[in-house]
Parts: sequence; structure tokens; C-alpha cells
Amino acid sequence: MIGHVLQRYDPRATRITSSSDRFEWRRYTLHKLEVNQPFDLYGLFWLQGQSTDRSPGRIFRTPDDGVQIQLFRDLRPRLNSRQGDSSAEWVTEDPLASTDNTPITVEGILGDQNGSVVAIECITVHEQYNIFEDRPREYRLAPKYVMFNVRESTNCQQFTGVRLRTRDLDQWADLIGFSRVNGEGSIGISLKLPDIPDIPLVNGSSLTFEQSMVRRGPTSTGGSIERKVWAQVDHLSNLCWQEVDVNVIAPITTLISLCTGTSNDVIDVEVRNDENGWMPICSNYFVHAEPELRRGDAFLSFRQVGLASIGTWLNTVDRLGPLPPVVARFASRGARVNLETELLEMTTVAEGLHARLYPDQVRLDQETCSAVEAAVRAAVDHMGDQVKNIVRGKLSHLEEPGYTLRLKTLAKRLERVAPAIYGKPNKWAEEVSTIRNGYAHRTGGFLDSDAIDGLITILESLRWLLRCVLLLEAGISEETLSDSIARSAEFSFFMHRSKLAFPHVYINQ
Repeated sequence: MIGHVLQRYDPRATRITSSSDRFEWRRYTLHKLEVNQPFDLYGLFWLQGQSTDRSPGRIFRTPDDGVQIQLFRDLRPRLNSRQGDSSAEWVTEDPLASTDNTPITVEGILGDQNGSVVAIECITVHEQYNIFEDRPREYRLAPKYVMFNVRESTNCQQFTGVRLRTRDLDQWADLIGFSRVNGEGSIGISLKLPDIPDIPLVNGSSLTFEQSMVRRGPTSTGGSIERKVWAQVDHLSNLCWQEVDVNVIAPITTLISLCTGTSNDVIDVEVRNDENGWMPICSNYFVHAEPELRRGDAFLSFRQVGLASIGTWLNTVDRLGPLPPVVARFASRGARVNLETELLEMTTVAEGLHARLYPDQVRLDQETCSAVEAAVRAAVDHMGDQVKNIVRGKLSHLEEPGYTLRLKTLAKRLERVAPAIYGKPNKWAEEVSTIRNGYAHRTGGFLDSDAIDGLITILESLRWLLRCVLLLEAGISEETLSDSIARSAEFSFFMHRSKLAFPHVYINQ
């Protein structure tokens, strides 16, 4: 047993003996399992498609080990003795079984819970067995993720709906509905869930904010009503888990982080399809966490953003590739890594973001590039192949905009929103380019303590610039974004420091 388990068994559970395996297990009833908090449950498990061959075991979650399944009998082909062989010679049923650790799918049933559990892509992380003693072997599997409340397991890995909660979603949404009820000699709280219309998405799915109520009590000491807010997308076209994660979960959490300035880790995810209702997902990537955001502290509130902007973001974010989550991570308060590493990442992201937003921008037209290429090739025609190859490589990117031009183009996007982020665009772009080239090629040596303030200022300017460009891509108006920047205490502090570090860039801009 685990000493720190929060979700414990029903003490009135019934003990059941599995005579075939001589191991005892119990049926336990949990009214509501919080799958992303520690738990420990016993049940029967089997390989997918082999429900007649079952093993007693337990599925548990701890802060140290994460989610694991412990089985008391190996369901896979392993070492077995030949019956009637007095020499006790041991052979392998499957020659690859002793070394093959191909991920497997395991199903199981836990006490009186509705439906079964399905553990996807399980790998062995621990095994212990003794071939000389007549006792079951024990081993542990670590799944990629586990689905609970599965009623039909034959088609449980293609999903038509997903809903998720992040650590700060309730505080950021700040939905109306709660009111105080006063009566003669009584007091209470009332909750009327507001109606939130669906937003259609271009891929045929729909987005909404779903709400659920959690009631506790009343008891002799009182009771409570709580609301949980879910970001929910329905009518998906049978997406696998990876597609759901990339196309729905990651974009929504990224946008919320950009708006709040906090790290919005996922704390709950549920999926469904035509054969199953909502199935909670248990994964080591989803961990319960207390809210970091306080009411009213968001850089952009949900009321300013609106559900339509989240829909716009989901419709367009795929063209930005993996860049937005990097920006969101560095835009979060307290999310800091090595200064030099972060500078390299953010300067690289700036180049990549420009390339995705302005793929047609060039610094020379094709006719000019062809003329330059012909002239240069003729000039080096008499030289060796090595020189020709070097020149050919340089000429292949002649039309692409340089790094400073990319920065100035991104800066121009914000000239009506927050030009103070970059001050004088030409000088700012030169400073960023110099720092980026210095660290990328190590021409500037390692970190100089006298230059730290300047490096931090450049880094902060990139954080603000990239964050605001992405928020504009979500359809947030320039006026709304400009007002939020003007009210931001963090931005005011950045402006104070930037004028001290780079007066030639930020003073009298």
C-alpha cells in the first residue's frame, strides 16, 4: 500500500478470492475518482482482445512513480517449464518475448465503477519473478495514458469530442452566475449557469465553454457550490490522441497562457466518441495544480478576448507550427531558464515566426537575383570547385530577407499597438541582431556581467513583441491589446529598465 494516497478505498469493500491465481483482491467503490491526483485501485486486467485471460492487479498513481499498473501474473508469453520434465528445463514460448518490449494496450475493470479502463501504449518498467518457486510473478507497466469509464473498448482511440481544464481556466473565464440569497433569518448562495453559444470552426467542429457544478453538503457545518469550466470542442472527425493534443489541447492552453501571463498546465482532460460518453484521461502530463492566477490579474481577461478569438486561434494556429508554445512558456511569470539559452531561443523563434507570417517577403526580386547570380558565377568561373560550391551556397538564399529586416517587419505589425516595445525600430533591430549573431556564432564570448541589463532588456522586448504579434493573430483587436499594455505594471517596469539600458533606442523615439 502507499502511505500518501489521497483517494482511499471504501472500508466496507468486499473481499474476493481469485482461485485460479490464489491472489486476493477487493472491489472498491469511489463516488468520483480524480484521475490526476494520487489513487490506488485494485481490479482485473487483460490484454486488449484477450478478455478471457485475466490477471489480478492494481492501477495506482503517486507523485514519484506517476501512473502505473501492477500485475500479479504475467499476461505476455514468458518463460514456462515443460510439464512432466523432471530436469526442470526452462524454455521460451516466444523467442522474442524475453527481450521484446513493444508497447501494449491493457484493459481492466475496477470494482463497481461503470465501464472499464483502457491503458494505451504500456511499457514494462519493473518486473520480478522466480522460475523455481510456484508463485505468480509481478511486474509493472507504465502507460502513455489511461482512459476511464470506457463502455466500448473496440473503438476507444478515435475521438469526436474533447474537453479540458487548465490550472487557471476558472479564474480567467470569471463567468457570471453566482449570487447571494438573503432571506428572513437565512443566507445562501445561488448559481445560475450562463448560456454560452457554440462557436463553429472551419474544420466542421464547434467550440464552447462547458460548465459543471460540484455540490458539497449540506452537513452540520455547512456546504458549498463550486463551478468548473471546461473548454470543449465537439464534432471532431475521429481524431487520434496525438491529433487531439496538437490541434486542440496545445493551442488552447497556449492562448490562455499568452493572455494570463501564467503557466497554464492542463489538469483535466476528457474525451468521447460515438460509442462512449466522456472518458477521463489519466496521464503523467496532467497533474492537479492549484490556481496561480488571481481574479483580475490577467493581462487579457476572457471578457476582453471572447470565445470568438479562441475560435479564430484554433482556425489559424496550425500555420504557426511549434512556435507559439515556446513564446507562451517564456511569457509566463516565473518561467525562466539560462539567460543565454533563452536569448538564442527567442531570437530564433522571431526569425521562424516572421517566415511563417510573411512567407512571400523578399529583399530582392527574382529578376535581380538572377542577374546577380549570373554576374557572380562568371566572376568565379576560373576558380576551383570548392570556391564555386561556396559561392553557389551563398547565392541560393539571396532573395530571402535578412534578420534585421525580419525584425523590423514584425515590429511594424505593432506600430499602432505598442511601438514602445522596440523604440527606434532600426536601432532596436540592429541591437537584437548583434546579440543574436554574437551568441549563435560565439563571436562575442560568454556572458559578460556588465552586459546583463542590456541582454535582459532585449530579451524582454522580444517576449513582449512576439506575445503581442501572436495575440493579434488570435483576432484580438489592436485597441484592446493597446489598452491592456498601457495598464500593465510589468510593461511599465520594462519601459523603465529599457530606457536605462539602451537610451539611444528608447529615449526620444
